Amino acid sequence: MTGRRTPGSMEGQLDLPLAASGPRPIELVALLDGCKLVHEGGASPSVVRGLLDRAREASSARAGYVARVDASGEPSEVLVAAVGDPPAAARFGETAPWRDLRVEACRTGRVVARNGPWPGAGVAVADGAPPRSELVAPLAHGGQVFGVLGLEDKPGGFTADDRRVAAAFANLIAIALDRATEQVAVSKASHLWQQTVDSMSEAVCVLARDFTLLSANRGLCASTGKSLEELLGRKCFEVMHGTTAPIPDCPCKKALGSLVPETLEREVDGRHYELSALPMMDAPGHISSFVHVVRDVTEKKASAKALRVYQEKLQQMAFDATLAQERERRKIAVDLHDRIGQTLSAAQIKLTAMREGVAPGPRAEIDEAIALLSQSVIDTRSLMFDLSPPVLYDLGLGEALSWLVEDMNHRHALAVTFHDDGLEKFLEDGAAPVLFRAVRELLSNVVKHARTPVARVSLRRDGDHVGIEVDDDGHGFDLPAAALGSGARGFGIFSVREQISRLGGTLEVVSALNRGTHARIRVPLRAAPGGGPPAPVGV
Repeated sequence: MTGRRTPGSMEGQLDLPLAASGPRPIELVALLDGCKLVHEGGASPSVVRGLLDRAREASSARAGYVARVDASGEPSEVLVAAVGDPPAAARFGETAPWRDLRVEACRTGRVVARNGPWPGAGVAVADGAPPRSELVAPLAHGGQVFGVLGLEDKPGGFTADDRRVAAAFANLIAIALDRATEQVAVSKASHLWQQTVDSMSEAVCVLARDFTLLSANRGLCASTGKSLEELLGRKCFEVMHGTTAPIPDCPCKKALGSLVPETLEREVDGRHYELSALPMMDAPGHISSFVHVVRDVTEKKASAKALRVYQEKLQQMAFDATLAQERERRKIAVDLHDRIGQTLSAAQIKLTAMREGVAPGPRAEIDEAIALLSQSVIDTRSLMFDLSPPVLYDLGLGEALSWLVEDMNHRHALAVTFHDDGLEKFLEDGAAPVLFRAVRELLSNVVKHARTPVARVSLRRDGDHVGIEVDDDGHGFDLPAAALGSGARGFGIFSVREQISRLGGTLEVVSALNRGTHARIRVPLRAAPGGGPPAPVGV
């Protein structure tokens, strides 16, 4: 059977004849000693050197080496180890035939050996000197050769038994080097992890399942005033909170049950901290450790609070500006009615009276002037109602909404049905204009976007709130996009919601494509003095 040897296999992969006598006692002792060395010594450089020395002794070679090589058999780095007298390292860089032997071992994945001088190879053997010999065994992992074990200058040359012993030691050396590679990778990853967490301003540590500190960064050392040596091995609740058990709602303790990251905010001496626990799993449903982070969020919370206060002021200013605009609209509407509207009506009346005594020719021109004045009166009244409908202040919200649905039908051919439960609904100052304009905005959206000629508006008293609903069976729209203020409709809904919220109310909109839209407004009624039910004191 032939093939590439891997570190986990020691027989059936070399295609070498086994000696009938079996391994010699010295070989068995050396192999057993090598196995013990790998088992107890792990992956230190001394282990590799010890295995090489035992391989040399078991084969009676005068020198030996272990080296990493590339795919072509060339050394990819300095020798890992070299033993003997003289050391094999002295000839490792020599040209053929020594290099050819390594190339053959790497290419075939088999132990190869040559004994005695090689004619034509350019290797001179002095008179009386023993023949030079070399044995090379490949070191492999996962079917890939990554190095070689070389033994040199055995008196009488290398035998098949030597090849078998070299293959066994090559497996042991490959295992040791593979462990060393893994340990280096783990060490580098650990170093990188420590560098990363040390650069963080937060206190970071790794805890065992029983909350014992396994590692910690400089932030935790600084916040506790203790060195790393003083922290490791202690319970985190002792170090961080000065308690003998986990604190209430401990995120690590909660994560043991939930198996998901947990977070807790805690105030200590006027400062706010965010404690988070990230469970590390070594098997499904089994937590091996935690990454615990303590973050001082005092400044963050203060900034968030300041931002909320600033936003609140901006919203209040925007609402106050809306009410001020409404007052100005009402003032302008009153001026239009009392001044321009009355003047135009008076002029129309006088011209109408004059036309009776005028000849038919000039009378036609007077009739045209009267018609223009009449249209101006209508336009002035429309402008006055657009600015601030008098019916809203004279008769209340219910009558104003009734006029609005009729106006929508007249202007836009939108058939709107209106229902009022007839109960008294007395609102806070400034609420009625905001609600009226909110309904007008929602009906305008129906006209612009719903693609339906029918809508419904209802006004009712709901306990200590007034409720208004606007429905249509039209095209509907993408509610999340509108909620983000996308497009004119989104901005309109956002503006309405902001103004309603300033009244202590809510706006709920439910819509889906091809399923119509339902909007519901709820606003508190005016409370009576002493906290009683809403008092009927007017709109």
